[in-house]
Amino acid sequence: MADVIKPIVRLFFPCDDAILDIEDEKWTLTNPWHTLSMPTGITGGFRQEEIWLYAQLTGGVGTFNLSVHLYDERGKRLGQSRPLPREFEGGITVVEEVFHLTNVPFDGPGIYEFRLQANHAELEGVIHIRVLAE
Repeated sequence: MADVIKPIVRLFFPCDDAILDIEDEKWTLTNPWHTLSMPTGITGGFRQEEIWLYAQLTGGVGTFNLSVHLYDERGKRLGQSRPLPREFEGGITVVEEVFHLTNVPFDGPGIYEFRLQANHAELEGVIHIRVLAE
């Protein structure tokens, strides 16, 4: 058996808020979304105050630093989250992770990608967000 196996992404999506109930160890996710509208009168250089990204991963083996990277339509990386170290034990065990991004930059209207990475390897988790002017 290999010492390290990349995790498989089961779910990955943005939402307004994510709160963990410590007693039940369950996440409450509020308002999943796919489109973002810039405020009236703003057509570029917009920063979203915060975005929560929820991920479910399984099947990995080893310790990984999980992170989310934001790219524009041209493939330019605009930012990334801080790495979160997580241990994966393989099998069907599910690891849930939430990334809280603040001051997220959007240059203008278009399609943006949030890509999930484990160490330096990109996982199958990609979210496309449509950003509208007004």
